[in-house]
Amino acid sequence: MLESRLSPVDKLTWMMIRLHAQQNEGAVFPTYDDLQLQLATPHSDKASRETVSRALLMLRLTGWLSLCHRVRDKRGRIRGNIYMLHDEPVNAFDAETLDPRWMDVLEKVVITKIRVCGAWPALR
Repeated sequence: MLESRLSPVDKLTWMMIRLHAQQNEGAVFPTYDDLQLQLATPHSDKASRETVSRALLMLRLTGWLSLCHRVRDKRGRIRGNIYMLHDEPVNAFDAETLDPRWMDVLEKVVITKIRVCGAWPALR
């Protein structure tokens, strides 16, 4: 994956999601716990949840991953997410079509210039 807007961790996240999908007929997304273990550095047991969240955010913002739907229980709590992983980045129109909150997330990142995710420089 040759994508200058993504960090090595972001790229590894995409690869781990892809590998997981191939092993599960494309229907199962790895859990945060799975990704934490797969993204761990040599000196830690697992990556932080923030690292996983940041990588998923960058993949969404750059069009490599779409959050298509949030599954909620009867009380409105999130039970899981339905994602679509792309072989190449989708354009802004397709990102907004596939990921209904994509523009809201992009706007929040641009307005607040969230530095922790590294998204601001990548989107300029």
